[in-house]
Amino acid sequence: MAVPIPIMLEDALHQLLGSVAALRAEQEGGQTLQEVIRSKALPRRGVYFFIDPAEPQILGHPRIVRVGTHAISAGSKSTLKQRLAQHRGRVSEPGGNHRGSVFRRLVGEAFLAKGTLGTCPSWGLKGARSAAATALTLGSEALAAVERPVERAVSLYLAHLEVVFVPVGDEPGTASARGLIERGTISLLAEAARRGLIKSGQDWLGHWSRPAVRESALWNQNHVHEPWSGAFLRLLENQVVT
Repeated sequence: MAVPIPIMLEDALHQLLGSVAALRAEQEGGQTLQEVIRSKALPRRGVYFFIDPAEPQILGHPRIVRVGTHAISAGSKSTLKQRLAQHRGRVSEPGGNHRGSVFRRLVGEAFLAKGTLGTCPSWGLKGARSAAATALTLGSEALAAVERPVERAVSLYLAHLEVVFVPVGDEPGTASARGLIERGTISLLAEAARRGLIKSGQDWLGHWSRPAVRESALWNQNHVHEPWSGAFLRLLENQVVT
């Protein structure tokens, strides 16, 4: 039985970015979050990659700033469109619910830490707005009013990001290919950032976020400290080809 040849980090990064670039070209390149959600080509299940066009390119490719998926737990019914919509929030009046999206919560935290939006003591507090309102002895409407400027800023920030997705239609579960691609991509990109192969721009909002975000150059906190492996790359490439 042949022993797999270990892949070097920079080579793995090249392969990953090449696969995402191929997906981006197939998907009309540079689609915003709202455009992707409206797309008739959006699959029921998949893995998504957020790209920040304002960031320095990596090895000649746009920089991926968040990776995610959905429907990992057995029995989960959530769709890719639903997950992306949670990140997007409202469109007509920019806003949303950061308690339903870790991405939104992290971006809001960074805005608050940067000091451009004043203070918001309820941001990230409790898993439901009603519980946060009770904890702070505020009415629900009063709490919503306090959080509204931050939710709006988060929606406007996310609106300028591009989204690329790879269809992966297997059933939810711990062995889901979506989970393998998500974890593999995050751990590889995070390690590349720690090794200096990926550099975030000087003005990137993530510099005001948690250590996990700053060190990985990703709006992710799960899987950023896991050992990287190129094992998922073949799986991703197969999905791109099909």
